Amino acid sequence: MEKIKQHFHLIIIVLIVLLIAPVVYYFAYALPKYNVDKLDLDKQKYLDEQVKIMSEEQKKEQQKNLLDSCLGDADFSYFNSWDNQCKAWKMQVDTEWENCRDSLYSWETDEENKSRCKVSTSDYQLDENGTCLLPSARSSSVEEDVKNLKDECYRKYPVLY
Repeated sequence: MEKIKQHFHLIIIVLIVLLIAPVVYYFAYALPKYNVDKLDLDKQKYLDEQVKIMSEEQKKEQQKNLLDSCLGDADFSYFNSWDNQCKAWKMQVDTEWENCRDSLYSWETDEENKSRCKVSTSDYQLDENGTCLLPSARSSSVEEDVKNLKDECYRKYPVLY
């Protein structure tokens, strides 16, 4: 009987150990590992979200810089085109005046010739800043070109909000 009692105590101890072991394993190893893994996952999600936000902000900044550069190029093109039109206009006006003077009578005074030429030829004028004043046909083509260039900039690089 004594042996059975000893074995009974041993069986009870083994059963208690078998019942307690999973609980100890769960609370001592599995639950902390799960919490650490979950924390790492949450941290990674947060970092990914921050990278996404930063990349969106960088993309917006890059888009804004590209748009500004494109608009600057359009303005540069506008001023170059205006200058080229002014040069062409000046050459045309000078040629018209020379042709007019050559066709007039040489015995008339220079003032009479100038007044006749003024009626039949164009005039080259400057504004108060020294910029030439183009006729509307020439200036509207320059204005239309720059408008098209700027529209193309806004199409290529839309403003992101």
